[in-house]
Amino acid sequence: MRITTLLFIALGLFIFLISCSKNDSSVPALTAMKFTNAYPGHTYDIYTNDNKLVSSLTYDSSTSYAYGEPKIYSIKINETGSSTDLVNGIQQLQSGVNYSMYLAPVVNIADSSLVSDAVSSVILNDNTTIPNIDTCKIRIIDLAPFTPIVNFVFSQDGRTARADTLWPSLNRYFNDQETYSSRTAFFQIPSGVWHVNYLKAIDSTVLISRSTLNFQSRGVYTIYLKGVANGQGGIYTVSSTIISQ
Repeated sequence: MRITTLLFIALGLFIFLISCSKNDSSVPALTAMKFTNAYPGHTYDIYTNDNKLVSSLTYDSSTSYAYGEPKIYSIKINETGSSTDLVNGIQQLQSGVNYSMYLAPVVNIADSSLVSDAVSSVILNDNTTIPNIDTCKIRIIDLAPFTPIVNFVFSQDGRTARADTLWPSLNRYFNDQETYSSRTAFFQIPSGVWHVNYLKAIDSTVLISRSTLNFQSRGVYTIYLKGVANGQGGIYTVSSTIISQ
């Protein structure tokens, strides 16, 4: 059994500590977190400070934000029906900051296999400025092990020429945000209906094609790759989900 510690990725957040007098009665803004299960075939219960917060979080489902006081929380995650802690750690949640935790597979680097009794937890900072009218913000995270390195290409009106498309996220691979926190940054594009191709970086073969995705004006979105790629047979059961914040 493996205990996976919590991973916190700061997205360029600068926290300014403001000194207050002892008589200052101001109340700090609440913090919030929501949870997404990106591990196929697994269902989880989530505990904060030993109280069950989420029951039976199934694959490819997300909770709404749970709000609480800004402070240090203990977080435990068990497979539903089990008392074994797969995640057991503490996390400082800051005032006025919203977070998302994604549960994903753990890969054994030695033999490129999934670790059956483990789950990784990735905590992202959801705070970002609201985009301008007629634009939206998107971030992409890859939670699908064994996928090839992928480029994300956005196009409109059937255009395919490089000059007529957007390539906002290049050379992405499983859990790359653990090494490069900049990979979780939001990028901004015009709002509207987009066609999104996920291309293998090595030869531009289409891995996934998503059409008629309507990104609303001033919307903020997360696209995450999910599933497990069968590298041995070249068969991919990988897809993606879009979450609107």
